[in-house]
Amino acid sequence: KNFFSQADVFLITLGSAVIYETYQSVCPTTANEEKIITANCHRVPQNKMNRRLLTHNECCEYIKQTVEIIKNVKNNADIIITISPAKHYPGEPLLDSTSKSRLKSALDEVTEKYSDNNVFYFPSYEIFRDELCDRKWYKNDGTHPNKKAVSFIMKNFISSSFTKQTQSVMKEISSIKKLLHHRPTAPESNANFELLKKIAMQLQKIQTANTSTLRFETACKLARNFYNHEQTDKLIDELFSENNFFFDSNEKNLILELLAFFRKEHNFQSLPVRLFSDKRLSSMLISFLTKNDV
Repeated sequence: KNFFSQADVFLITLGSAVIYETYQSVCPTTANEEKIITANCHRVPQNKMNRRLLTHNECCEYIKQTVEIIKNVKNNADIIITISPAKHYPGEPLLDSTSKSRLKSALDEVTEKYSDNNVFYFPSYEIFRDELCDRKWYKNDGTHPNKKAVSFIMKNFISSSFTKQTQSVMKEISSIKKLLHHRPTAPESNANFELLKKIAMQLQKIQTANTSTLRFETACKLARNFYNHEQTDKLIDELFSENNFFFDSNEKNLILELLAFFRKEHNFQSLPVRLFSDKRLSSMLISFLTKNDV
């Protein structure tokens, strides 16, 4: 609820216009004979469930309700709606096609109505079914788009939805990730330290995106390989600068605590359990303890 009230952009993916109905009396807690739309989570016998297509008007109404719920909380929010390109009924092509077309027809009507209220349509379904119509773009199940198809669709989404400045930051972050995940032949070499120093400086320049995971991973590598280096403390301080919007004091304290043990300022028998709470930290600890015969 808190996240919902703070969000500025909402992405909604519609999957199918096919719904299942049953009587409320079928559910254990009610005795009403009114039909309700439901998922079969109570494993009700199939003969007590009725499958049907939503009408055009029903689709419009449900989409409008969704938009209104968001607008009532965040009136100026951007809402991007798309249709899932996955085949929901691969064995029933007519049903799947009718279902998708009904969603698209309803979306055309709704987005036109809210054209002045930041409600947009992104054509992921059309991109996949028209531009990527070859079988090679599907997963082995013949139903879902594979990684290459998702990447192609995402490139279209990024170019149509993000500013040039945001795209530039994304490229910079992608470049930093490649550098950070590079496996050096000599982890404790001066060349590797200079590489981590360069990464730390690049991360400091990025203030418009959440790079906390990359900062934490960089600090981990500095702590693991250069815990006795004279510049390590300074670089870690810069990585966890309180001026950064995404500053996490707990993460910084974990790294500093780790450094203290690596420098043998504390006895390893007193290692706190919380240092094993993070998979990345526990991996480093086990590696260090094994290497040093602790």
